[in-house]
Amino acid sequence: MNGIVIAILTQAVLFWGTSIVPMPLNAAEKSDNVDEVSTEIIQKSMKLNPGGLVLLDTQVGNITVNEYEGAEIRVELTIQGTPESIGAFRFTHNYFGNQLTVLGWCENNGTVVQCLKQIEFRVLIPKGAGFSVRVSTKKGDISALISDRVEKIDLATDAGIIRIALPSDYSALLDVSVSEFGTIHTGRKSVLRGPNINVDVDQEHHVKAKLNGGRSLITARSQIGNIFVDFLDVVKRAQS
Repeated sequence: MNGIVIAILTQAVLFWGTSIVPMPLNAAEKSDNVDEVSTEIIQKSMKLNPGGLVLLDTQVGNITVNEYEGAEIRVELTIQGTPESIGAFRFTHNYFGNQLTVLGWCENNGTVVQCLKQIEFRVLIPKGAGFSVRVSTKKGDISALISDRVEKIDLATDAGIIRIALPSDYSALLDVSVSEFGTIHTGRKSVLRGPNINVDVDQEHHVKAKLNGGRSLITARSQIGNIFVDFLDVVKRAQS
């Protein structure tokens, strides 16, 4: 099982194995300049069997979900801020059965973390393995680009924008919703129409549709923010 590598601009490097013990991200050297900005990158790789579940839940931060040609689940965390604010962010990961769970949260009720410039999670899943992915953040945006089959993908943010990009021939049950503080943008007047698309709900705050047979399940929810669903042109993708 691979360890976690923290790469810090101060060139300090720490290694540790997998653990569910909270790990403070405070490896940056102390500085008299409180405004000094440091960057840390944490990378984690894990081999899951086909059909496994990737669960990521963070109190703050943006999340990106992409597919790639590799064989392992890869999670990358980039965090930027003052040494004090970086040290206030906690990160754990746990592997049990065929599930990888990643958690992130702030100490001191997030007051120190206000000095953070950036928190970015990037999740890479192997193509064609039929994984399920469930990611959520209380404050941050989520983007997901899916071109191959996933079993289930669930995206949720309390305050942020969600962007989903799918091939126009992708087979999925799509269920996206926002509160009265957001809207859904799907280009549905031109996209959610056709012989292989059945729209059950087509409202400003809730869209539910069966796309090309509905093989995968894709759900997305934003409490304060918009949701964008883009359908890619298969022909243009093949030519690019």
